[in-house]
Amino acid sequence: MKHSVIELTVCAALSAILCVVCPFTVPVGVVPLSLASFAVCCIGGAAGFKRGTAATALYILIGGVGVPVFAGFRGGLSVLLGPTGGFLLGYLLLVATAGFAADREKPLEGEALGGQPGHGQRGHQSAGAWYRRHGNA
Repeated sequence: MKHSVIELTVCAALSAILCVVCPFTVPVGVVPLSLASFAVCCIGGAAGFKRGTAATALYILIGGVGVPVFAGFRGGLSVLLGPTGGFLLGYLLLVATAGFAADREKPLEGEALGGQPGHGQRGHQSAGAWYRRHGNA
């Protein structure tokens, strides 16, 4: 599979955003409260399934090798194997779900929920879906 320099740069930039946003936390029990879930969901919606999943996997890989990018400025394999490891791997499922929903042609409302066919579907597309369709022209 051939990737352009722009796609790789976007993936790296999205991973960098995760690395900057995710370490800041509010300590609440074993699993700290952070903006990580929100950031991962936004990246999935904006970048789509493939780019968002790749960016999140890169973020987990960066933290897994020891760079302190996880909650509380922690990193390493011990974090992935500890109590928050499943939560971190769940980010892949979250970004894949958000990316899949953003890549859909039809939104989740309208025809699918009993609305009239063809009404209001253009205005409900995500910015990421519009960019993928029109931005590379």
